[in-house]
Amino acid sequence: MGREQWQQMNLDGGDVLVIPRVTRRGEKSKKKKENPDLTAVNRFLGWQRRALYDETGQAPMPSFLSLTSKQLRIYYARQAAAAEEAAAALAQRQAEELGLTNQTFYLDREVELEKSCGCGRNFVRQTVTMRSGRKQHRGLTRLLVNEYCSSCGFESSGREYQFWVPNGQIVRKE
Repeated sequence: MGREQWQQMNLDGGDVLVIPRVTRRGEKSKKKKENPDLTAVNRFLGWQRRALYDETGQAPMPSFLSLTSKQLRIYYARQAAAAEEAAAALAQRQAEELGLTNQTFYLDREVELEKSCGCGRNFVRQTVTMRSGRKQHRGLTRLLVNEYCSSCGFESSGREYQFWVPNGQIVRKE
């Protein structure tokens, strides 16, 4: 304890010394600046949502003319990401309806199916790992499952499914 701090403590008359807290960097924490373009796009999306779901019909639909070119790029990127998420959710739902997510998948191996093609040969199912999950898909693996006829070719007779399954349902080739 330095001399000045000791004198201050004695002047206050208390036995508790209060020192202002300092962060690791040695300065008080600063707030991160918000992106004004992102704020404008969020506000625009809010106006759009309000206009779409307004039961009275009083809220006017906002115009794209109020957005700059950079804000439009952010808006279209958001819309593309939402469309991609919706397509992934639809593919997952279709795979669940077909019962594919309940199966155990043996990777790097083709399994012959009972269904037959127009040429009389049976379909073959092949499973390939697309990528492992991000934080939101921790413990899951993304699969690409192809059903195709080995004589006719994949394009004319087969189907392709992409979906997420728990890691426990995957048996890897050793």
